[in-house]
Amino acid sequence: MDPEEIDIAILAAATCIIGATALLEKRRRKAKKRKCWVSYTNSLRSTYGAFNTTMAQLEVSQSEQWRNYMRMDKAMFTAILQSITTSIRRCDTKFRAAIPPAERLAVTMRYLATGESFTSLHYQFRMGKSTISTLVPDVCQAIYRCLKDQFLRVPSTNIKWAEVSKDFFSLWNFPHCIGSLDGKHVVLRKPWHSGSAYHNYKGSESIVLMAIVDARYR
Repeated sequence: MDPEEIDIAILAAATCIIGATALLEKRRRKAKKRKCWVSYTNSLRSTYGAFNTTMAQLEVSQSEQWRNYMRMDKAMFTAILQSITTSIRRCDTKFRAAIPPAERLAVTMRYLATGESFTSLHYQFRMGKSTISTLVPDVCQAIYRCLKDQFLRVPSTNIKWAEVSKDFFSLWNFPHCIGSLDGKHVVLRKPWHSGSAYHNYKGSESIVLMAIVDARYR
């Protein structure tokens, strides 16, 4: 390779390097600034969040209003919390403190009691919507795992099934009955590309929630 060809090769390489550097600089300038780790609104959760303001005030002064707000009394809330605390507790990190189990349960109970959107709960409890969308299913699964054996027991012997049948006859005059079954259409916004899978005869989209109870509504 003669000196002229070497010079051309060096020039071409330098042009590529300069062009790549200019492109990276252009992309860097166009890139959006990195979002903050915690928004200012959420950073005030311990001061202005509903768990530390509204719920704290109701717990001290108004037991009936607490029940209306959470759809359960304080004793039941505490009992559920004691059962699932180990399952829903998260460890603190050097970046931020974990949300306490009581606050995680409060958000979940408020969501289940009212059906409010995650956006509404975000402004009430000063938590990120993505945090709530992960938190609620985790707490619901913990409640099911920890309490199903105590409250969702199914009779396993002939004697126990006979007792259920006896209750139906003595309380409701239904002989040879071992369960009462009913369903409810839960209206929802159907998933994308689901076709008519969620369409019902009432003209809306829903899933059917089925429940079976004994003669004492258990």
